[in-house]
Amino acid sequence: MKNRRPSRKERKLRNKTRAKQQDQTLVWPFIMV
Repeated sequence: MKNRRPSRKERKLRNKTRAKQQDQTLVWPFIMV
């Protein structure tokens, strides 16, 4: 692990997934894979 603290990119990605959690149909496949 290079960075322990999340970079801006990671934060954006996390926010995206968080917003996507409303669409659990989309989130489920990602969790499975």
